[in-house]
Amino acid sequence: MKRMSALLLALAGCAGEGSPPPAERVPVRWQLVERPYRTLPDRGAAGDGRVDPEATVLAFEPVFPEDLARASGPAPARLTVEIVELFPDREAGVGQPISATVRVANADPRARYRLRIEALDPRVRLLGERERTVKGSEPATFRFMSGCPGRRGITVEVEQID
Repeated sequence: MKRMSALLLALAGCAGEGSPPPAERVPVRWQLVERPYRTLPDRGAAGDGRVDPEATVLAFEPVFPEDLARASGPAPARLTVEIVELFPDREAGVGQPISATVRVANADPRARYRLRIEALDPRVRLLGERERTVKGSEPATFRFMSGCPGRRGITVEVEQID
């Protein structure tokens, strides 16, 4: 009985030795990238000098076949904002409030987006909220006014949050 269990243990120990080693991934090319020095795996190989870990360095990074397959797929849609309504619909006078109602043009109905406004000119004054969260293509209204004559306005940035 003791012999039988020893033989089974010996066979179990040898089972993994005959299996082939895992296939080594071979890069199809290398790309030159900038990255912080602290992210390099072997920082001590450069010598005994001290390097700021936040310094930006150039490094070669491998590109594998699966990376190229992902990159060749369809690009994610670029988010854009469209104007739904502008009030007044003519050029506003100096100091006259302007309301701009906007929405995400190519929004996913289930996603939420953060809309953020900035003045295009330092003489434009933003009124009320500068940031709004909307769902899908739900509209958002922002208000602003200009302290001098001429066409001046805002820019609206969009960011998907979920």
